Amino acid sequence: MTSQLIRNPRQACKREYDLIVVGGGVHGAMLALEATRIGLRPLLLEKEDFGGATSFNSLRLIHGGFRYLQTLDYARLRRSAAERHWFLENFSHLVKPLPCMAPLYGKGLRRKSTLNLAIRVYDFLTKDRNLRLRPEGSIPSGKLLSVDETIRNFPLVDRSGLQGSAVWYDGYVENSQRVIIDTLRIACKNGATVLNYTEAKQLVSDSGQARGVVAHDHVTNTDYTFSADIIINVAGPWCRDLAKRFDRDEKILFRSMLAWNILFDRAPVSDNGVAVTSGKAGSSHTYFLVPWKNKLLAGTGQAPWPHESRRAHPTQDQTLNFIEDLNSAIPGLDLNSAEIIYTFSGLQSATTEGGKNFVTSDVFFDHSSKEGPQGLFSVSGVKLTTSRYTAEKALRVIFPGRSHADGVHDGILESLNDNSQVWDFSRNLEPKHGRWEDDLRQLISDESVIHLDDLVFRRTTLWENPGRVIDMAPQLCSLFDWDHDKSEYEIKRVAALVNDQRTN
Repeated sequence: MTSQLIRNPRQACKREYDLIVVGGGVHGAMLALEATRIGLRPLLLEKEDFGGATSFNSLRLIHGGFRYLQTLDYARLRRSAAERHWFLENFSHLVKPLPCMAPLYGKGLRRKSTLNLAIRVYDFLTKDRNLRLRPEGSIPSGKLLSVDETIRNFPLVDRSGLQGSAVWYDGYVENSQRVIIDTLRIACKNGATVLNYTEAKQLVSDSGQARGVVAHDHVTNTDYTFSADIIINVAGPWCRDLAKRFDRDEKILFRSMLAWNILFDRAPVSDNGVAVTSGKAGSSHTYFLVPWKNKLLAGTGQAPWPHESRRAHPTQDQTLNFIEDLNSAIPGLDLNSAEIIYTFSGLQSATTEGGKNFVTSDVFFDHSSKEGPQGLFSVSGVKLTTSRYTAEKALRVIFPGRSHADGVHDGILESLNDNSQVWDFSRNLEPKHGRWEDDLRQLISDESVIHLDDLVFRRTTLWENPGRVIDMAPQLCSLFDWDHDKSEYEIKRVAALVNDQRTN
């Protein structure tokens, strides 16, 4: 088996599969991986590119569950801590510990005595958190900082009434797009087949039993039939639409709300992640500011999304209100919209129709429970942190009694070759250094790169420097077998995506 993402739908439709996963975000990728770990042969179909929607637009945190102490949700805390451990162990090349701090002002739960107890309880509940982890990936104990220590770590902190701060640790993945691609690569090494730009259009069934799907290949404009008796719809914001197309509409699967995070061309306010609360009258929203590659990444903005479109972006007013909230929470921050590098926005599921509060639990729906086709399931996940757990849990229900198979590759990093590197835009791309062209050609071949934006946004970090990527786009197009018209189309496509994320 190879860890390459080999895209050949004509050959793929001739194979037999144990299940078909529809959706190529992080939850679909984890389903494909977990299926191979229990000895199954999955096919994954994604109508666009892998990880191109909500999965790309997260705050990139792998939560350790500390925040769930405030609701006494110990099960969720332990689950999150276990999944943070899984990411730190298996994706140590991408996921690192991140110290997080919350300034304390003696109000509500943010009292030193309360947080000191919470830290001690959390350390006890997660005492096994560093088993098998490398020293650089281990999670230290939480702690309280004095006022002076807080100011040294967070110079712009609001000092009015400040009593210190609490520090805990989450995981952080700067290049979340690589988690998805590397997950798919190891799934392929275990026997999975994954196809991007292949849209599941129609369920194939026989006497009430799912038998496969008809899918449209958007690259060749060809329809193919893929066969399996188990179909798992994990299409993120589109999962409810797909459920309706294959069987029926189920409101519990997804109630759209808009969520966004903004990357600013500004130095981080701290080397730690920082939780702050809006100082505007009538607002109590908590924001989290993350040091991301020497820039400031802030989130998360939330708003209802009553529209049918699944392409979601905050309005100019919503963006300005977001910035005003941040400025009110941090005296002297003085952010402005001209500093926006990128707005990461997408749809997530809300607790109610037209609401703006995140659901806290994933949804598993067996369509046969309401007289739908046998073998058709829909799964709506919640967080990057628990994406692997959601996949494992769903597969335990669908394939009871299956356990990890002998010979599958559990070690993610150890099973990938050198091309799993994060290809950084800061590398020297001058013509005399020709090896970068060879490296990218190999990546294009190994990782099913169909469009220029696949390469720029979801295989490399080239998008991080928008001006430079537009300038070098013609060079990048020369790596593909494209004529002039095709190259011009691809360049305009990337330029439009870059501009869309910088303006409203």
